[in-house]
Amino acid sequence: MIKGKISNKDAYKAIAKLFGNENQDLVDGFKLLLLGDNTGRKRIKKKKLASPSNGAHEIKARKKRALNDLKHGNRMEDETYELDVQLSCVRRTAESVKALRDSKEQHQKIDIGNYFSALSLSCIRKEYKELGCFVIEQLRQYPKHVVPRILEQLEIKEEELVEDREKLDEYWRGFHKKRQNSVTNCCVI
Repeated sequence: MIKGKISNKDAYKAIAKLFGNENQDLVDGFKLLLLGDNTGRKRIKKKKLASPSNGAHEIKARKKRALNDLKHGNRMEDETYELDVQLSCVRRTAESVKALRDSKEQHQKIDIGNYFSALSLSCIRKEYKELGCFVIEQLRQYPKHVVPRILEQLEIKEEELVEDREKLDEYWRGFHKKRQNSVTNCCVI
């Protein structure tokens, strides 16, 4: 082994030749270690700051996944809640219509307040859209003729909402199953 000094430039070239130009991190590390050159250290620090380590990346991914799960959970609850409210309103209104149908008052002019809440009347108006006010007035005047039609319309709406609820449940069940499979497959080593 020959003792002597070589220039920093020659040492750097020798290190670069050993590790190749594509391994700049190794070159910088050895340059720092052998030559005491801080320029390599600065470049290493910048790279570490620019690209997070695998552990930090994994933590970010977990947090993002948890946030997405929370968003989807909130969306699922909102959609289910909206359908449940509509369904309960339609059912309650149908019960009120049935009570009127079964009473003796259906053959005469009635006081709507005795049978229907404001929410039930609103449900009937929504169901008949532009004709809602007209249907309510006809219900007051001629309950015998209007009650069967309203009841039929509410039963159709109830069936639609039950189907929508089943579809929504099926969608979310599938969504969570896919999500669980992707998390399981992701974590298998």
